[in-house]
Amino acid sequence: MSSPKQSLAGNLNLRLLIVAARISLPAIVVQTHLLWQLQPASAASFENRFAAATATPASTVASPTESSHDSQLLLFPQAPQFVEQTRGDRHTRSGEIYFDRKDYTNALIEYQTAVKDNPQDYKAHLMLGRVLMAMSDFEAGGSEFEQAVTLEPDSTEAHFWLGQAHRLQGKYTQAEAEYRLAIKHDAKNALARALLGECHRMRNLPAAALLELRRAEKLEPSLPQTHTIMGQTYLGLGRIQQALEEYKQAIELAPNDPYVRFRLAQSLGKLQRWQESEQEFNKAIDLDPKYADAHIGLAWALAYQGKFADAVKAAKQSIALAPNDPDAHSNLAFIHCKDGDPEAAVQEYKQALRLNPKNVQLHRALGMALSQTTATDEAIVELTTASQLFPEDDDVKLTLQALIQKRKAQQLAE
Repeated sequence: MSSPKQSLAGNLNLRLLIVAARISLPAIVVQTHLLWQLQPASAASFENRFAAATATPASTVASPTESSHDSQLLLFPQAPQFVEQTRGDRHTRSGEIYFDRKDYTNALIEYQTAVKDNPQDYKAHLMLGRVLMAMSDFEAGGSEFEQAVTLEPDSTEAHFWLGQAHRLQGKYTQAEAEYRLAIKHDAKNALARALLGECHRMRNLPAAALLELRRAEKLEPSLPQTHTIMGQTYLGLGRIQQALEEYKQAIELAPNDPYVRFRLAQSLGKLQRWQESEQEFNKAIDLDPKYADAHIGLAWALAYQGKFADAVKAAKQSIALAPNDPDAHSNLAFIHCKDGDPEAAVQEYKQALRLNPKNVQLHRALGMALSQTTATDEAIVELTTASQLFPEDDDVKLTLQALIQKRKAQQLAE
């Protein structure tokens, strides 16, 4: 593959330093559908992830898995064709070449050099921000978009991307302000309106979300993002059939995007149409085999059909793809419980708690799993914690009372 001319000695050292500095990034190319999607705080099982899909999370968390997925539909959605900017100096041109190839490490170097050479270069700041976004560094990307906005206050593109950076950090109010400014400078920007609607949805303002989404649909009926977000909004309102219709429209417009398939599969699961749900999860996996959440969903759909061996296999695949995702472990634990193996479930719930110790649902799940083993004392400890966290949970109360009586009987026998 050809590349721009470069000094092998100096530039190679610089590239090695930057790669070393960014070695903790999960991947050079982000899995866009996962980053765009609703990402609630980790739940105790995939059942909670289904429930969370209908609620408004208080914050976003890092994506559990990353892969090189070429669909730009939902995170970097074929960004609106804003006014073409003139090409800058050699480093900006080189950065464009690398960016088009998705060689983000080298693009980063070129745009950083361009910004250093000319701090007033609007395009260099804008493109540096987009490179950082593609490398999952949304905060740093946002800083570059802020510089671009300072240099070009009337730029629709700069405000749009700053809105993206805020939204992907869970800063929905700030994102709304930027999307509105993008719309102010380009009233026909349907994508900005759709994503403004997404911010409203995430802030639990479904009426406002639907208003913006209908405006976006009127401006551009064929925009798949609008239908996807509308599906999520209807799902949150419990209007499952309408959600299904929106997802189906989104799939017609973007048949190769696994995220939309994933959401359709979730909705089918909400209706307990598990066989159809399984089929859609499999289609999402076919489109992106490294989509960990789709493997989690597939495991859940299989478990509800009694296909436990296949469910365990799918759950373990999700863990292989996302070993630090507590939901992947709690999902496998749930399947073990459903399959009558509480000891194996306990180990997975404990691992999930190690990864997410503040998840109160996990304490309940672990306690209930322990109650089915011989670890009576440990079960009592966990269920006592759960009863304090969920004082109105009758299942926890009854199970805890039964365990306490069992422990007293054991002590008398001793």
